[in-house]
Amino acid sequence: SGVLDRDSEVRWDATAYTAYLYATFRDFEKAEALIATALEHADEAWIWAQRAAIHEMEDRYEDALAAAQRGLEINPHSRSALQYAARFLSLFEKDDEAIALLREALGYVESSHIAAQLSGLELEQGQLHEALASLDRYEQLALLKDKWGVSWLAGRRCDIYSRLPVSTRRWPRTWRRRRPTRAACCCRWASCASTT
Repeated sequence: SGVLDRDSEVRWDATAYTAYLYATFRDFEKAEALIATALEHADEAWIWAQRAAIHEMEDRYEDALAAAQRGLEINPHSRSALQYAARFLSLFEKDDEAIALLREALGYVESSHIAAQLSGLELEQGQLHEALASLDRYEQLALLKDKWGVSWLAGRRCDIYSRLPVSTRRWPRTWRRRRPTRAACCCRWASCASTT
């Protein structure tokens, strides 16, 4: 009775999400049984991404990467599969592959989450100007930002600007007369972002 009986797609998505919830409570036996059932009936990228998340909670990182990659085989545009694949590639110290995957994905998937993840990886790899460009893309794609999102964006930009050599910094036009300290940088980004 209800939507789960009438709509098989919703039913197997709900089953996969239920499996994920069981895994968060460390009941991996029940989680594995549910995710296997969901995949038996619906071989979908999102369900494979849930399997990747479950494997991650079990500390089975190789299996998690394989599940995410299987999701990408089914649907190369799946945001969740893309993000999990990049995450696990990075865990295996394949940051260049993870960055390439996310950069390519931003060409056809308009996702602020992918842009944010990409900026984090670029920052870790010292690709500071690229990380700023990814944050700009994040800002374009994240049409609705709460106070936390505004603060996060300001903080990330401050982290990047504080690491750039002074001669290569691309300061916003309103800042070019006086180059601010890191603390002032954070305050300015936050105040500029909160007024937009």
